[in-house]
Amino acid sequence: MLIPKVSWQTLRDHCLLAERLGFDHAWVDDHLTSPADPAQDWLEAWSTLAALATATTTIRLGSLVSSPVVRHPALLARQALTVERISQGRLEVGLGSGYADSDHALAGSRPWPGRERAERFREAVALLDRVLRGEPVEPGRYYRSRIPPLGPRPMRSPRPPLTVAAHGPHAMATAARYGDAWSTFGGFGLSAAEHLDRTARQVRRMERACEEAGRDPATLGRTLLTGRPLVSSENMWAGPDAFASFVSRYRAAGIDRFVFYWPPQDYWPDDQADEDTVRRIVTDVIPALRNS
Repeated sequence: MLIPKVSWQTLRDHCLLAERLGFDHAWVDDHLTSPADPAQDWLEAWSTLAALATATTTIRLGSLVSSPVVRHPALLARQALTVERISQGRLEVGLGSGYADSDHALAGSRPWPGRERAERFREAVALLDRVLRGEPVEPGRYYRSRIPPLGPRPMRSPRPPLTVAAHGPHAMATAARYGDAWSTFGGFGLSAAEHLDRTARQVRRMERACEEAGRDPATLGRTLLTGRPLVSSENMWAGPDAFASFVSRYRAAGIDRFVFYWPPQDYWPDDQADEDTVRRIVTDVIPALRNS
C-alpha cells in the first residue's frame, strides 16, 4: 500500500523496489487529500497509477480504495479503462463507500447518512461494473447518467477485477454481488488478539453475505490491509518468525491476500522494521509461504 504523501520520485522508487522484490501488487490510497492532515502534500491517485503503469512492467496496480464521494462512477470507469490499457492489463480497481469528511468537504457534498451512503455505493458499483463490461447504463436514483457502451473495451474479460472494501452488512452485500475480492482492515487500535478475532468474525459475516447472495464464498477473494501500528499493535516485520506466524494465523482465519503498508520503515518507529530484516522476509519468507 503506497500512501501518496511523498514526492513522485520517492513513491515511484518505493513501487519499483516492491516490484524488484517480487511483490504481486501495489495499491495507491485514493483521497482528495490526506484525511489525517489536509494540508499535507498529496498526489492524486489515478494520475499516479497511470505514471506507475509506465514505470513498471510486472506488478499489478490498483486503487485502495476509490469512492463515489470523490469520483463519479462513469469518470472512474474511464480512468480505469485508460490505466488498464497503459498497464497492459495489470489493473485492479479497489472500491469503498468513502468515510473521510475531508473528501466530502473538498468535493462540496454533505456527509451522507449511513443508509444513503450504502445505497449510493451499491448503485455506483453496479454502474461501474456495467460500464467496465462495455454495457449501456440507464439512469438510476443517485446517478442519472444515460451511458452508452464506452471504449476502449477492457483487456481482461469480462472487465478489470473489482476489490470491494466492506465492513458493514450493506457493503458486504455489495461485495458479494459485484466483487472479485473483498477487502478489510480489521479495525483500528487493536491488540494482536483483538485484531485477529475481529477479522475472523468479519470473514464469517462476508461468507454469510455470499451465501445470501447465492454465491459460493470460495469464489470471492479475501484481502487484508495491514501493517501499521494504527491498525494493530502486532509488528509482523519484527523478524521472519513473526511474519510467518502472522500470515499463518490470518490464513487460518480465512484471509488469502495481504496488502502491507509500504515501506514498513515509514510506519514502524525506532527500527522496529529495519531494512535488512524486511528484505530477508520478502526474499526468503514470502516465497516459502506462497509455496506452503
